[in-house]
Amino acid sequence: MTHGMKRGSMVLVTWRDAGSGNSWQIEKQFTKDILRRTKVKSLGRLVRITNEYLIMASAITKDGLLQRPGFIPMSLVVAI
Repeated sequence: MTHGMKRGSMVLVTWRDAGSGNSWQIEKQFTKDILRRTKVKSLGRLVRITNEYLIMASAITKDGLLQRPGFIPMSLVVAI
């Protein structure tokens, strides 16, 4: 594992999700609105982190089962 964080550590990840508009819009206003709406924060246990992706879960059992795992590409991560 890279980045100095251990499996099972509690992490708060701020990341950008994909977004879209639903009507005709001016690009400047769309960009301003979408940047505000697509910032996401996820809290959970670190499963794996590489230079390409991060996997986290709500919980990890002693035998390695993951509760509600999620995958976030590192290119979308703003902060950990």
